[in-house]
Amino acid sequence: MTYNLFEKEALKLSCDESLCRRLFEINKFACLSWTAERLVSSKDVIGSVMAFGALSGLSDRQARHLYYGRKTNPLSEVKKREDFKEVMAVVCETYPCETFLLAFAPHGFRATKQLAVELLFEKGCAPTNVSERLSIAESHSYALRKEYIRKELFKQTKNGEENLQ
Repeated sequence: MTYNLFEKEALKLSCDESLCRRLFEINKFACLSWTAERLVSSKDVIGSVMAFGALSGLSDRQARHLYYGRKTNPLSEVKKREDFKEVMAVVCETYPCETFLLAFAPHGFRATKQLAVELLFEKGCAPTNVSERLSIAESHSYALRKEYIRKELFKQTKNGEENLQ
């Protein structure tokens, strides 16, 4: 139910469904925080947060935490980051939905950056090239590649088990 709310709001900004799914897998909390901010009315914050919790199947406490507890940076600050343009360029090559990415950036730039890393790995880039291009530590790039490979192997084994049945 929570993913459906996120996807519905993202599709309003011409976002691709596969992009929604990948970002939700990377950082569910950032996606739900962004959704909560979009759905909560500024006139009745308390009532809107409770309604968001009911719609998403979350408790009132979880809904309040998503809305109030997530520190976000204004888009103007996120744009000042040295890696912002490169991350956006990498993601927009595969998913041309810049409007959604700009709206999502204050909540989930880290998730967007991790997605950019994964996209570069899919294109066959080495971790050293990824770390140079996206301004991340080389050790972090290797750790993300290890996590990415593990995730891909899990997907393949899961699909293989379904085909056997």
